[in-house]
Amino acid sequence: MATHRKLRLKPSRRQRRPAVPLFSDYHPSRIRPHYNRKAQDKSAGVTAGLVQYCFLTLDDLFIALLRARGDRNLDRLVVALRTRPGELLRAVLEFNKDKTAAAGTEFLALANHRKNIRAEVALVTKRFRQAQLTALKEKWPQYGLLDDEFSPEMCIFLLEAIPRMMLLEDAVGVSTAHAQVLKFVNQYIDRIEPRPRMQKARKATQRKRERGANR
Repeated sequence: MATHRKLRLKPSRRQRRPAVPLFSDYHPSRIRPHYNRKAQDKSAGVTAGLVQYCFLTLDDLFIALLRARGDRNLDRLVVALRTRPGELLRAVLEFNKDKTAAAGTEFLALANHRKNIRAEVALVTKRFRQAQLTALKEKWPQYGLLDDEFSPEMCIFLLEAIPRMMLLEDAVGVSTAHAQVLKFVNQYIDRIEPRPRMQKARKATQRKRERGANR
């Protein structure tokens, strides 16, 4: 007796993968949890049929987008940390100030409305946090800071949270104290991680003082 194989209604991971690049440049700020999939497809510039074939639900689309953008931004972060070993704190701050990298904040807000993507958002967030911590912990002893007062974990959290909060407030037209806070953060970084020009200037000033003391 002949048997009939069941039709595979759900596309495989290999089938879904080619469609991910279609949304890799689709900014999450244009995603809203109450949108239906047809509206989202039209906004992204693709047909509803193509998206429905590749993603069974809107959550599947969000997860694929989160993974694609997360991998790409993580690569950018790793390159920045490797190529700027003398400016790790500034590299972290500038990375989190970038609107593309900080788009993860939109996913954090989205996760409050869609439980299915919470685990994925947490996983991506932890990957970014760990990459930054691994690089910073290696250099932390050189800063001469006391871990019981200010730890690498606290530092990374602040360098992530401050620029993200600023981007969120900027989106709604609020900028109170943004410039002052950013100036304070940059000045603090300059103190514990001075740039090469600043180091030269400090050495020159120290030499002048030494010469004046010897006269």
